Amino acid sequence: MLGRTVEAFDAWRIRWFLDEAAERGYSEEDIVAACTHLASEGHLREVIGGRWLALPDNSGGTT
Repeated sequence: MLGRTVEAFDAWRIRWFLDEAAERGYSEEDIVAACTHLASEGHLREVIGGRWLALPDNSGGTT
């Protein structure tokens, strides 16, 4: 993966976005659980386990 740019995010950034976009915010624990679930189904991938996430690598390369 050296030399590749990865746009990653974490639960705090998702919560910040949701708090800005909606009246009802979500806890960081709720967001982590949702992201973990999405990663287990292949919709997201963990860049740093349990912490940073990114969109799946669809380039055909190995991760």
